[in-house]
Amino acid sequence: LAHSSAVARSLYTVLQVGPKTHNGSQVETDEVFFEAECTESLVVTIWNGQLLKVMYTQDVPLSLIAGNQKSTAVWVAVYAPGDSRSFGFEDAMSPRPHEPQL
Repeated sequence: LAHSSAVARSLYTVLQVGPKTHNGSQVETDEVFFEAECTESLVVTIWNGQLLKVMYTQDVPLSLIAGNQKSTAVWVAVYAPGDSRSFGFEDAMSPRPHEPQL
């Protein structure tokens, strides 16, 4: 997501499911748990704390990534706010080195 260590240090992740939010202190966030229904979505937002600006966002339907599992690990592409690709999630998409990703 960042091409310099200075920029990387100012990025952090906010994860939200329904009204519950988890604010990370960096982009990589491990072991975050939400109690949620599979009808809800996980909203992934990458903030630049130095600029106080949303850099990337993605809405991920929990039913597509977790199914009946209690936990899962998936690749998620993230896009700039307003990019039409941030409003849909393709679970069959594979990592692309040239795009921002989590």
